[in-house]
Amino acid sequence: MIMKKNIALILLLAVMPLAMAQNDDNSQLHPKKILKMALNCQIDEDYACVASFINGFEALTDDHKTQRIKNIKDKDRSKQGIVSYEVLEWEELDNGNMMRYKVHVVYGDGSEHDEYYTLVRTSLGWRIDM
Repeated sequence: MIMKKNIALILLLAVMPLAMAQNDDNSQLHPKKILKMALNCQIDEDYACVASFINGFEALTDDHKTQRIKNIKDKDRSKQGIVSYEVLEWEELDNGNMMRYKVHVVYGDGSEHDEYYTLVRTSLGWRIDM
């Protein structure tokens, strides 16, 4: 009986750090959650945060990262930023390795548009494909 308790305790102690690490890792988050995080960064005008959700961003040189962030900022500012959004629908593509989302976006200039975002599953988790 004591041996069974010791084995159970050892297994629990071995698995607990893995479970805790998984909760801190964005790679385990649902793609819809990743998209919402990126859009919330955009509402907050944190363009470096937005860029961090783009597929391949981490592999860019520093100069290219700076340019990508500037491009996001310029596009966003041309419509006076995002005021709000609503995820309307989504579809699974490529055997679950891609998700396509239709999002209704309200901009600061008063315009409203349905935007489409595709997220891809990568080794780092879900990323926005641009």
